Amino acid sequence: TRRRIREDECVMRALLLILRASLIPAADSTGSWSGPLGATRNGETRSTNALLILRQDGTKVTGSIGPNEGSRTEISKGTIEGSDIKLEAVVPGPDLKISINLKLEGEKLVGDVKVASPDGQQMTGKLNLDRAK
Repeated sequence: TRRRIREDECVMRALLLILRASLIPAADSTGSWSGPLGATRNGETRSTNALLILRQDGTKVTGSIGPNEGSRTEISKGTIEGSDIKLEAVVPGPDLKISINLKLEGEKLVGDVKVASPDGQQMTGKLNLDRAK
């Protein structure tokens, strides 16, 4: 009977831990995010604007990316795990593959972007985005 009581206590503790974890709000990336993109190509660095419009449904992230409202590329694959966001997109025409790794830090998204062209040229960059109010 003591063994049965200990087993019941273990089960109750496990259930409480699961319940506590489910009450912690998940990070929400939904919204418009804008800020600077510091891009480096062939050793030359320049700054430009970035605008991400994201929609999160569970662990799936959709939306679009680009420098402004008028120039957008749809996200082909997007996921969020905890506060880590991974996005992929392909710019049609030149077939530029874009990979973005971000971390959601409150009202900020910070991380890295890599753009690869079919001929093997690459550009890398740093994003520091704020959620639009």
